[in-house]
Amino acid sequence: MADPLLTNARIAQRLRDLLGSVPHVDASPVLSRELSAWSGQCAAVMAQYAAAAARIDTFGTNSIGLQLPSTRDMSVNAMLVAMEAALATVELRLAPEPGERGVFATGDAHGFHQALVDWIDRAQRSLLLVDPFADEKIVDGYLKGMRKKIPVRLLMAHNKPKCQARLVEALAHAIPQFDLSVEVRASKETHDRLALRDDTDECVLIGSSINSPPGKRSPSYLAPLDADLAALKREIYERIWNHATRITVTEAPP
Repeated sequence: MADPLLTNARIAQRLRDLLGSVPHVDASPVLSRELSAWSGQCAAVMAQYAAAAARIDTFGTNSIGLQLPSTRDMSVNAMLVAMEAALATVELRLAPEPGERGVFATGDAHGFHQALVDWIDRAQRSLLLVDPFADEKIVDGYLKGMRKKIPVRLLMAHNKPKCQARLVEALAHAIPQFDLSVEVRASKETHDRLALRDDTDECVLIGSSINSPPGKRSPSYLAPLDADLAALKREIYERIWNHATRITVTEAPP
């Protein structure tokens, strides 16, 4: 039987991916291949969502107007509204119960931190951390204390200059002091929070920004993906990394 936590985490992740990759909507007589493929993926994920919630899947009614140029835009908007509502519902399901594996109640910053440290410390060759809001807390809380100083790649959002400045300043001092090997890049395509370990299909979704562990009102989770989903994430983020903008870190003098 599927783990409900992982099922909901995967559904939430796929919904975020699809909401963040809406194709261009035009008024041409023929529906574009990109929009048709995206619509099919949306329908498949929403069918999973309905099945997990034991609901009747009515999402298909939102896509009826895609074929007509006059109603295409309205149809896409209806799909987006339904998917945003589904994502909000799934994220509520991910709110933890005491003692549930992989989830961390509000205020359990220590439990979240220790679990992520343990996951990171099992990396043997390399680590890719993806967090749009990456800042100095990743350096102080996770990289300085790594048991094995393996090469680390940090991928963050391109439009977070304050986070970027704090991250670069922290790395400038930490790299020489703690013998770290860290490369930073920024991309407008970064919207997930996840970690990929070594060159294998080992990936964990992170329910909150690494620099904002479970607070007074916000629970979080760490959800390992199965091999197929992890391989897909690696393929996506290796591509994003290769096209991302390199952020220069100048080491501070000793």
